[in-house]
Parts: sequence; structure tokens; C-alpha cells
Amino acid sequence: MSLAIFLALITFFGWGTGDLFTVVATRKVGASLTTFWVFFFSFLLSLIALPFAPHDIGAITLPLLALNIFLGVLLISGNVLISEAFRLSSAPLVG
Repeated sequence: MSLAIFLALITFFGWGTGDLFTVVATRKVGASLTTFWVFFFSFLLSLIALPFAPHDIGAITLPLLALNIFLGVLLISGNVLISEAFRLSSAPLVG
């Protein structure tokens, strides 16, 4: 088995497991609160990688910052919407 197929299978099962946990959490506490906690714990995990990231803050221009903020709003909106869809419908149908 090649490395690419092995890594694809890990991603496949990891994504499915994440969706399963999202469905359970969304049905217990709601879509908005589930999205908040997912992003909160993702932020905490990304703090581990922060010391290893390049720190060239001067390379961020105003249009790039605006694009990042716009894409961030789309990301959060999409997560709230998919969590709400998981709450209202069956997970295989939504996925």
C-alpha cells in the first residue's frame, strides 16, 4: 500500500469521526455553541504551532487582511450552517 493511500484513509476516517462527534454535540448543545467550542479548541491547538510559524507581520497588506477576514467569516458561517444541518437532518445525507 502506498503512503498516499494510507494517508488518505487516515484522513477519511478522521473526517468521518469528526463529523460523528459534531452530530452528537450539535444535537445536545446546538449549532452555534458547537461551532464556538470547535474553534476555541482549534485555537488552543494552533497555539502549539505558533512558535514555529514565520513572524513576518510586515508582509500582510491591507487587502490581504481584508481577504482573510472575509474568508474567516465565510468559514465560521459554513461551520454554523453545517452544524445546523447535522442537527436537523441525518448525518449521511448532510455529508
